[in-house]
Amino acid sequence: MTASFSVNTWIFPSKCYSAIVKGSRVFRELNIMIEDATYEASENFQENLSATNRENSSIESLSKPLLGEFVNNKYSRVVLVDDDALTNMLNKKIIQSIHPTIPISTFIEVDEALKFLKEADQLGDILIFLDINFPIKNGWDFLEEYKLFKTYSTVIMLSSSIDQQERNKSKKYSQVIDYVSKPLSFEYVTKVLFQS
Repeated sequence: MTASFSVNTWIFPSKCYSAIVKGSRVFRELNIMIEDATYEASENFQENLSATNRENSSIESLSKPLLGEFVNNKYSRVVLVDDDALTNMLNKKIIQSIHPTIPISTFIEVDEALKFLKEADQLGDILIFLDINFPIKNGWDFLEEYKLFKTYSTVIMLSSSIDQQERNKSKKYSQVIDYVSKPLSFEYVTKVLFQS
């Protein structure tokens, strides 16, 4: 199953989006486009899931989160760390459409995210989606500092392209469980949030 977006929100390179002034007309219009596309993708995903569920009862556990009957609350919070604010916005909307009650914190700088996690990450029950490329400190710098914390949570690395060298590098960090391309999909987020 693949959720299809009716609006291509990735026409320009992601760095171009970062230059758009928050609150401007262009920003508001892009936000509306993202909301519309996210809603349609969510609807398509739920329809496809329902159809599959009728054919295969083993997928029933995946349909429950979409109905608000959360089968597994293994994470207390999601943290998005990406210097592109619009990528954070899109990923946040996707996560909220699947798990409306989970708190989500977004950061565009590595140091801000680390400062937050030093206080908030006491039980190791946070799911962190971490971008690799940043203007100053990058995702690898984040991991080097984060691994020194007394407690650390699960990290999924995000990239605009799948680089096998970077994927292999990510395996050296015990807190990293996966390396995926952006943007997140409904299927993938559902699997990560609700797998046993």
